[in-house]
Amino acid sequence: MVLMDGSLKLVTPDGNPVRGLRAPEIPMTEAVEAVAMVGGRLQAFWKHGVQVWALGSDQLLQELRDPTLTFRLLGSPRPVVVETRPADDPTAPSNLYIQE
Repeated sequence: MVLMDGSLKLVTPDGNPVRGLRAPEIPMTEAVEAVAMVGGRLQAFWKHGVQVWALGSDQLLQELRDPTLTFRLLGSPRPVVVETRPADDPTAPSNLYIQE
């Protein structure tokens, strides 16, 4: 997985596009800060949300967008740990979400 030029690209270790996928490149509409892969799904995190994509497809499965919160991927691949915090107070207590 390579994140560059506003797209998430699925590549081989040699840097070539992975063959046999419906969509080896997924254009991102947000400034993605981190990506995790969980159970054949890609999760792309940006400051105010997350998008979940089917692996190898350009199909958006789920999107969570909340401008009142900041989202940050703390750890992956197992478990995926996500932190949310109020956007207007970066020193406020945070919520942690653990995906298994």
